[in-house]
Amino acid sequence: MKTLKLKFTTTEFDADGDLSDVTEARNWWLENVFGKKPTISSVRQGHIPEQRPSIGEGSAESPKSSGSSTGAYRKTKDGKVYLAARLPGGDERLKDALLALVGGYSIMTGEDEVGGGQLMGGLIHSGYKTLRIDKMLLALERNGLVTVRGLHRGKKYALTATGANRSSELAEEISKIRN
Repeated sequence: MKTLKLKFTTTEFDADGDLSDVTEARNWWLENVFGKKPTISSVRQGHIPEQRPSIGEGSAESPKSSGSSTGAYRKTKDGKVYLAARLPGGDERLKDALLALVGGYSIMTGEDEVGGGQLMGGLIHSGYKTLRIDKMLLALERNGLVTVRGLHRGKKYALTATGANRSSELAEEISKIRN
């Protein structure tokens, strides 16, 4: 008899039985909870893919569409994405600016995931001063706003559905400041 216990963020799974039953139950759980079956390499890296909404689709499950959300972001000639304006409150709102920037990369590049180096460059170009963003990104992950995949300098960050909604709200706030 085999026992398997899994916990990903706040979602838990327990199964007892022979190996084939436990494997079948695990696959069912992963497909129904996360929307698709993970690959072996993604499981080894500690990442279970989830269905991420496309920013701006406007359905009930995805963030609100905002035609002006692209007005919150700018892109340099070399492809660096940055915020068009600083959020009120300055460096106190650094986590919010970081979350907005993750959404900005998704909108401006069409890529769901963004690296830490790109985010750091975007924050600096947006006028924020910080030496490290890893602890802020960890807090955003703990709050269920971003997902993290990869290890060390290879980490990639993407928005969850909740994070995409919050990022869209922040983009609206930035757009209003800009206008």
